[in-house]
Amino acid sequence: MSLDLKAIKKDSFDITADTAPGKYFESTTDGHKIYYRIWKPTGPIKAQAIYFHGIGEHIERYDATFTKYAANGILIRGMDWRGHGRTVKSNKNGIQGYATSFEQVQVDMLQLYNLDIDGVSKDLPTFVFGHSMGGLLALVFTKNHHKSLRNFRGVIAQAPALAPGNPPPPALKFVVRSVGKLIPKLTQPSNLDATGINSSEAEVEAYLRDPLNHGVISVEVVNDMYDAAEDLKRSAADFKFPLIMYHSSIDKLTNAAASKEYFATVGSSDKIYHQYEAELKLGHEIHNEHSVKDSIIGEYTAWMLERA
Repeated sequence: MSLDLKAIKKDSFDITADTAPGKYFESTTDGHKIYYRIWKPTGPIKAQAIYFHGIGEHIERYDATFTKYAANGILIRGMDWRGHGRTVKSNKNGIQGYATSFEQVQVDMLQLYNLDIDGVSKDLPTFVFGHSMGGLLALVFTKNHHKSLRNFRGVIAQAPALAPGNPPPPALKFVVRSVGKLIPKLTQPSNLDATGINSSEAEVEAYLRDPLNHGVISVEVVNDMYDAAEDLKRSAADFKFPLIMYHSSIDKLTNAAASKEYFATVGSSDKIYHQYEAELKLGHEIHNEHSVKDSIIGEYTAWMLERA
C-alpha cells in the first residue's frame, strides 16, 4: 500500500455530544455501563445472533453489515465490550484495551442476550457470531454458556484469534504471561498492522481515522486470549455444535492455519470451513472486502436460516 499511515489523523469524538442510536445497560456485576445496539428486522424475525466484535474496534462499525442481516429477518444484538468504543468512553474507570476478563465479557453478553426487546420472542433460534478476537470469544462463549441460550442453533467464528498472524517469540510470551499475573491492567501497543485490515486503502484509512478504534491491548486480554485458545484446542473433540468458519489465507492479524487445524479437530458433524486463497488478496476483515462482502452476508444468512 502507498498510504502514509503516520500522516493519518483520527477524527474528533465527544461522548457528551454522541448521537449514536444505541443504548447502555448497567452490568449486574459491578454497574459498568455497556454500550449496546439492537438491529431489529422490520418484518418477521426468523432468528437472532449475538455478536462479539474484534480487539480495538467497536460495534457501530458493523452498522451497514448488520442492517443487511436485519433485512433478511435476522436480529443482531451487539455491544462494545469492556475497554472498547463507547463503553470505555462512558466509564470513568475504563481503560482502553482492558476488559477485566474474558469471563466478564461473556457475562455481559449473557445480560445483553436476556434484555427484553418489544415484540421479540424469548425463544428465537439463536446463533453466536464473532470476528477476530470476537471470533475467539464466540467459540469460548459457546463452549461455556450454550446451555444458557434457550434455542441455540450454532456459531459463526470469522478469522478467530486462535493464534496471532505472527506468533511472538516464546521468551516474549513468557514475559507477558508472568507480567499479567502481577499487573493485569498494564496496556501495551497491540502492534496491529493496519495494512492487513483490508486490501482497500480507503478502508484502511477509514479504520485509522475512526476515533473509537484504538491500538492498545492489556496483558490481561493477551493472557485470556492464550488461555482461551489453549482450552479450545484441548477440548476440540467435545465441541459438537454447528459451526461455520471463514478466513483469508493471507490474513496478517490472525492465523488461518490455526483456524484450519482447530476446525479439523472439532467434534461437530455439522461444520463448514472456507479459506479464501492468496490470489484474492483479501485482508483480515473479509466482511468489509468489496469483492466478497455481499456473498459472505448471503452465505452466513442462508446458513443461519437453514438451521433456524
